[in-house]
Amino acid sequence: MSAFMVEDKTINRVASRLYHDREAAWTQKRLFEAFGIPVDGDRDRCAAQLGQLMFALNIRGVNNRYGSDQAKEFRPLGYAYHYEMTTRMQALKSLRCWLYQCTEGDTDQQELYKIMDNYSHSLALSIINELPEYDQADWG
Repeated sequence: MSAFMVEDKTINRVASRLYHDREAAWTQKRLFEAFGIPVDGDRDRCAAQLGQLMFALNIRGVNNRYGSDQAKEFRPLGYAYHYEMTTRMQALKSLRCWLYQCTEGDTDQQELYKIMDNYSHSLALSIINELPEYDQADWG
């Protein structure tokens, strides 16, 4: 396997979508319980906090793969949040990319990884539920 440091926009798409998506209340609640990110706080501030956590986990995954302090070889280790308007499909693709980069060592056993992996499944299911093909398929 390989890992790399994702771009800020990858994280920003996910964090922006999650904190501006009414359907993500369960994930927001889990993030509050695990990391103290407010459920009803300023959405951009909450998304920025999530983005910082995601960035740190990405660093951990890359360092697990290539060795201590190797993440800085991929890109400068500064992260900046800004709102990134995106579709659910793009947010899902960005989230799956980020998750893949965080599967080295024990990174995928961390609480943030588990919460975000669960969110990716919820997001995917909400997308599938609205597809015409799914609507037209037989029930049962």
